[in-house]
Amino acid sequence: MRTAPAARTVAADFALHELYTPTADFQPESAEAVQAALHRPEAVPGTFRFR
Repeated sequence: MRTAPAARTVAADFALHELYTPTADFQPESAEAVQAALHRPEAVPGTFRFR
C-alpha cells in the first residue's frame, strides 16, 4: 500500500475491505529546524484528508 508522507496511522473498514490513512500537506522545513533536529513540520491549514 502506497502512503503519503507522515501517514502513520491506519484505520481499517473490514466490511468494505478498505484501509484509510489520515495525512495532510506540510510546510517546508526551515534551515533552523533541520539544524536543531526539529523534524516535525507544520501542516498546511485545510489540507487534512484520508487516503
